[in-house]
Amino acid sequence: MAKPELKQLIGESRALVLASEWYENAPISVLEAYALGRPVIGTRIGGIPELIVHNKTGVLVAPGNVGMLAEALASMAKLPRTARNRLGAAGRDWVLREFSPEKYRDRTMALYETVVH
Repeated sequence: MAKPELKQLIGESRALVLASEWYENAPISVLEAYALGRPVIGTRIGGIPELIVHNKTGVLVAPGNVGMLAEALASMAKLPRTARNRLGAAGRDWVLREFSPEKYRDRTMALYETVVH
């Protein structure tokens, strides 16, 4: 699937689901969903919980727990559009704040400072 098609698909979705059972380090798909204003349903494994604030930017579930995942999917589907949009907007605000070019530069410069001194 081409990038524009994927972007449209995610942008039109109710949420992105990342039901990984693998120790993802920092899955870019979460940030991409947030950038498009979509909440994320993800598993509590690896770096995923560091990117999802439960009930603020999405929902976290236990890895491998099919019942919990099904419940999260049903709950997200039942949420009013305004509530889902609030979750997605919170994720988008976080991405814009924490992953801007300026923030990246500042973190890189801070890292250089610790190495130099």
